[in-house]
Amino acid sequence: MDSILSDLFGGQGGNQEQQARNFVQQFEQGGNVSDQAVQHYQQAAQQVPPDVYQRAAEQAFAQLSPQQREQFLQTARQQVGNQGIVSGQTASPDQLAKLATQIHQNQPGGLASIFGGGQSQGGQGGGLQHVFSNPLAKVVLGGIAAMAVKHALDNRSSSSSGHTLKGEPPGQNITI
Repeated sequence: MDSILSDLFGGQGGNQEQQARNFVQQFEQGGNVSDQAVQHYQQAAQQVPPDVYQRAAEQAFAQLSPQQREQFLQTARQQVGNQGIVSGQTASPDQLAKLATQIHQNQPGGLASIFGGGQSQGGQGGGLQHVFSNPLAKVVLGGIAAMAVKHALDNRSSSSSGHTLKGEPPGQNITI
């Protein structure tokens, strides 16, 4: 998991950790999610195990307003149909995290693809300009990246080797 930190924030030790903490704090405090956060998502999503991805997604969705979660569910339905979406599925953070993880694993281009940011012909992330112009995409993808980075920081500072993701209480809303 340390490789996520070095890949996203360079190899400068303490400076790297401070940059990572600032990135997480920006999301948790409801700040604007930058275009760079979406790029961080592209890198982090490829490196974390599925269970960590799902927990990071659940934490990110918990920080969104109910309207934002419902908007994500509607976007997912429009883009992937009912594939992976259970009839009557709610926009709860845990349900959306499961859905996001399924899309991440099974949809060409991953989760970014439902916002128009799929893979280019060469297999590299392409079409991100559509994601950069979509505030919901930025907050969802940037939030998952921030929570994955938080997991890496938590693992670095604790002696536990298991995949735990410490969280803030739900209810904070992110403005987009």
